[in-house]
Amino acid sequence: MFIITVLSGVFQWFHMEGPLSLEELSEQYTTYILRALGSVGELADRYKNLVQRATKEKGSA
Repeated sequence: MFIITVLSGVFQWFHMEGPLSLEELSEQYTTYILRALGSVGELADRYKNLVQRATKEKGSA
């Protein structure tokens, strides 16, 4: 229920000109959801590292 509630409310308050980019918001939400599912460290940290690497590669391309 937590995941559905969190994800369904984003469209009501998210604005592209807001303080977080869509990528930053996606990264934070994914980390929260992985932790809520019991992946309190390893998977959430692995995902965050993958996103950071992909972002760096995208920026240097």
